[in-house]
Amino acid sequence: MKQEYKSSIRSKRMIRHAVIALLQKKSDINKITVTDVVTEADINRGTFYNHYSCINDVIGEIEDELMNQLSSILADNTDNDKSVENIMYTLRDYFMENEEFYKTITPCVPQYVLDSMKAKMNKEFQKFYGEGNSNDSIGSLLLLSNGLAGCLIDYFNNRVSMTLPELTDSLIKAIKNYIR
Repeated sequence: MKQEYKSSIRSKRMIRHAVIALLQKKSDINKITVTDVVTEADINRGTFYNHYSCINDVIGEIEDELMNQLSSILADNTDNDKSVENIMYTLRDYFMENEEFYKTITPCVPQYVLDSMKAKMNKEFQKFYGEGNSNDSIGSLLLLSNGLAGCLIDYFNNRVSMTLPELTDSLIKAIKNYIR
């Protein structure tokens, strides 16, 4: 691997970490400036602009990285068992491992980012279950995945009084009742 390539990866990682650290401090993405990011990452302004044109580009990359990670975990853990329980427990385990991170960033990101992640989650579920199904089935799937995403967002915003395992069990019961 060329040194420039390693340096580029390192710089982008530093920028993403700086944005996340600033989200934790400022609690509002709209209050974060490029100057804040380069100061936090201890890089020069040119390095930032070599990789991104604005803060929202960094947020978009973080979002894509999180969704790719989630997609990969679902694919790896549900290859042989696509039951509701297995999918939900796989998601629960992933979110429990990353709970502090999600509880930190979810209240700080704008609604459009959360909406974008919900849309990506819907696409992931369609890929997972939607092949060969009718429009009614896909509509039901979208309803369920939107509900799941909304429950998770509420959980990470501390608007749910259940633990993540309790929420998962309740969602499994609700999905099974809906399927019947």
